[in-house]
Amino acid sequence: MTSPARTCWDLACWLDVIEAVVVIDAMLARRLTTVPVLREYALSRAGRRGWRSLLRAVDLADAGAESPQESRTRVRLVLAGLPRPQTQWVVAEQGRFVARLDLAWPQFKVAVEYDGLWHDDVEQIHRDRRRLNRLLGGD
Repeated sequence: MTSPARTCWDLACWLDVIEAVVVIDAMLARRLTTVPVLREYALSRAGRRGWRSLLRAVDLADAGAESPQESRTRVRLVLAGLPRPQTQWVVAEQGRFVARLDLAWPQFKVAVEYDGLWHDDVEQIHRDRRRLNRLLGGD
């Protein structure tokens, strides 16, 4: 058995950065560890194999991710050169909730949603379409 920080270290050493971030995001979301704790863990082991890999993964991590698919999409976009998005961005119109978006760049009015049947819920695709219609003003 290892601590959450040691587990993240091992993941960063053995997995590619995207898959390491997927697990670190989930651990952060569940409050099993924090970004400062993971950074300190890596920096206290500077020079050892894996410390830079852990720092890189932690810098890409986001506790707001709600699924592995969201994490993978976000990290790929950032590694491709896009600015880091806001996770779980709430869109409201005149104080009324419209939608919560997986990834958003509100300053550009751009968002990315990871929709589909991966939720293991056949109705999810319909809810996703209704949300898109609300966002586009065609409710």
